[in-house]
Amino acid sequence: MANVTIDVGNGYYESDSLPFANQRCVNLYPNYPQAPALSSTSLFEVQGIEEVLTTSRNAADSNRGSWVFNAVPFFVNGGFLYRLDRSVGFGGAVSYKIVTLGEIEGTGAVSMSDNGRQLIIIDSEGNGHIYQPTANPQLQSITDAGFQANGIPKRVVFIDSYFVVTTNQKKAIISSPNDGTNWNALDFISAEADPDEIVAPFVFKNQLYLLGAETTETYRNIGGAGVPFQRINGFVLSQGCIAPNSVQSIGNKVLWVGKGANEQPVIWLFNGSEPQKISSTAIDTKIHELSEEEVSNIYSWSYSLRGHEFIAFTASNWTFIFDTATTKWHERESETRDTRGFRITKPCRIRTVVSAYNELLVGDSEDGRIGLIKAGVYKEYDEPLISFFTTSPLYDMGNSFSLPSIEVLCDSGVGNSDAPNPEIRLEVSRDGAVFENPRTRYLGAVGDRKIRQIWYKNGRVSRYCIFKVTVSDFVKRRFFGMELTYKRGLGSGQG
Repeated sequence: MANVTIDVGNGYYESDSLPFANQRCVNLYPNYPQAPALSSTSLFEVQGIEEVLTTSRNAADSNRGSWVFNAVPFFVNGGFLYRLDRSVGFGGAVSYKIVTLGEIEGTGAVSMSDNGRQLIIIDSEGNGHIYQPTANPQLQSITDAGFQANGIPKRVVFIDSYFVVTTNQKKAIISSPNDGTNWNALDFISAEADPDEIVAPFVFKNQLYLLGAETTETYRNIGGAGVPFQRINGFVLSQGCIAPNSVQSIGNKVLWVGKGANEQPVIWLFNGSEPQKISSTAIDTKIHELSEEEVSNIYSWSYSLRGHEFIAFTASNWTFIFDTATTKWHERESETRDTRGFRITKPCRIRTVVSAYNELLVGDSEDGRIGLIKAGVYKEYDEPLISFFTTSPLYDMGNSFSLPSIEVLCDSGVGNSDAPNPEIRLEVSRDGAVFENPRTRYLGAVGDRKIRQIWYKNGRVSRYCIFKVTVSDFVKRRFFGMELTYKRGLGSGQG
């Protein structure tokens, strides 16, 4: 009989051949200690979402974009722009109020930016809107003919006192300094080194980057009359962008979904030199399974918390999250309700994240709710965050073996008023694909930290097996590893 320790903190890697690798990490993220600890890796639960208020519970009023302007968060939910105000009352009681500012056309994602005095919103129909917090604040349309003289506006950024807007005619138009209402039809730039479609702009270290479909060009402000931006000769990135809403900046990094010439789309990270591919081959496979339209609709969001930078990419049937602290991937899933009220599992419902009022505020992809990302919250609004992980295969050179005992190392004594005696469930797959015979143990009532999560008499394995561990109660869940005993040859029954 031998003892085996299984590492649980490797993140997501699911092969298209499940017996080879079926390693998932859902609503948990790998966390690596920075000093000697019980194990070299661990899994922590993702942060839940607590509702602040709602603009609507209708799916048609879901979030289309958000932005922080002069320390105040703004959300486009459904067909309207909203401002979220916060006040602190007697005894430190916090309250929020939503203010409706005006209509935003279309139903798709919007692009937003600001120059400190004006907030600009470009809707999915190509219309531009300006909000200015004057004594009589109101949302106004951009009516200058120069705004749409070079094609339909798509996405906007701000750099060096100018708004820069990309269009569907391979151009980027430039506003007047500090004025998003004034546009000259002659003030534009276009891709020159490789004149492919301009998909999205971004600003990095005060330089303007125009992401094309297969290449990226860089511009800097040289001043003078006319168009102030000039392309930097010799600085062309050989990767472009295929999903305009996937471009995400966090810290000193920019990430997006894109490709180069004769390549399939993958996820890139740019930090000032050549972009680096960060998606694993398993995630590449998931991207390549999507249709061209589904890839173009991938969107991203990000936030930083507890020393981790999380950047999420959501497609029609998955959400993968990259953590720059560990360079590992994990998944996030949400439980929602269908039209009949039955619970269904979907990709993460977070649509956008902004940091304001010393909080992380989220717009919702399911309806008009606005929430807070909070540690110590183990649900999303009223629905559970179901966390589970699956392990790498246990294999003994083709020999059959039995499993007399399996122990999950985790935080015990985590019960609370919502779940006085929370459960943990273990399942085993003996073919790499189907998990069966779920059996539960208890995580322990509050303070019962000596309780252990051990399963005895786990049956016989003919060649290899994979383990799945699940927690769905509203409690803390931290995993440090698995320890098991195995014995070659015939084993005992399950119990």
